[in-house]
This record gives sequence, structure tokens and C-alpha cells, in this order.
Amino acid sequence: MSDAPERGFAARILGAAMLRSEVYSEVAQGRNAMGQAILIVVLVSLAASTQDYGLGVVSMAWVAGVSVLQWLFWVLITYEVGCDLLGGEATLGALMRTLGFARLPGLLMVLGPVVGGIHFLVHAWTLLAGVVAVRQACGFGTVRAVVTTLCGIVPYWIIVFLVLN
Repeated sequence: MSDAPERGFAARILGAAMLRSEVYSEVAQGRNAMGQAILIVVLVSLAASTQDYGLGVVSMAWVAGVSVLQWLFWVLITYEVGCDLLGGEATLGALMRTLGFARLPGLLMVLGPVVGGIHFLVHAWTLLAGVVAVRQACGFGTVRAVVTTLCGIVPYWIIVFLVLN
């Protein structure tokens, strides 16, 4: 970690959304970022649940819960592929933190009912953020980070398609 002071939460959010690798490095190395990452995951999960507003609170709670499980699934697959198969240096905690921050674009899901195509934008942005997150957490080059991220996010998208749609 550099000698630069750690950013505040708002600065981390902005930097992560802008795909700044130094922010993802800081998050990967900063154990105090776990609570922030979990908060992002919960907020994104709640944003995803707004798609089912018309179906009631139970449906929204189900979607929010599945969304949190998706993140855990994404982390675990990414850890297995990135660290166990491809020799990445990340800890499970580092991937939880960085991939939590990589889910930031999901906050835009609240715009789904009024903005056509927002789902595509969110998923593409999340994929790009995931690549930066994996690259920084695992100490990979971009190609290995893309392979690792795709291996983790494709099952994530399958769950989105099968369970949440």
C-alpha cells in the first residue's frame, strides 16, 4: 500500500465508479473497507429489488436476498478461478471488498422502470469494474483478470436471468 492516506467512503465510491485502479487497490488492501463493500452490496440489492415493486414486499425481499447471494457466488467462483487455478494473490476478503465495490453500477437499477436499456449498461459497467477489481486484488494483468472475471460473472448473470426475471 502506498503512503497516501486512505480515501473517505464518498471518494472511494466515486473512484470505483470511475474504474480507478488505485481505489480498487486501496479497497483490496484496506480491511476497513469491508463494511463499506457490504453496504454497497446491500444498497445494490435493494436497488435490484425495486424492479419487483408491483409484486409486493415479499417478492422484493426475495430479490434483495438473492442479489446478495449472487455477490457471494461471484466472489467464490472468482476466488476459485483467480487464485486456485490461475495463481492470483488475493485473499477471499480482498475479493469480497473489491467485488463489492465493483457492484456500484447496480445502484442504477432503480432507473429500470423509466430508462430503457439500463440493465445492459449496468451489467457492462459491472463487468468492467469487476475486471479492474480482480486485476488489483489478484495482482493480475488485464487478460488474466478478464478471464477470471468472465468465469465468475457469467454464472452470476445466469442467476440473474433464471431467478430474478
